[in-house]
Amino acid sequence: FELLTNKQVETEDGEYIALSWFGKSMRSGELLFHDGQDLGYRAILLLYTGPQIGVIVLVNHTDADCNEIANLLIRSIRF
Repeated sequence: FELLTNKQVETEDGEYIALSWFGKSMRSGELLFHDGQDLGYRAILLLYTGPQIGVIVLVNHTDADCNEIANLLIRSIRF
């Protein structure tokens, strides 16, 4: 897991890219995420290392906004 999440490239907006994962430093710890899609399906996985919370969104419609759904779920969790 450490090998996959070590920072490889830093972006201008404070995020970073690791092997297979994207990340961002947050007040509560690191946010690691990976998303993808295939014909008719979309998915996103978010891991918050500080509070040790994970959110997975799987949808069976390519027009669904997984990021917005994940953000709504995260905002509803108190940590």
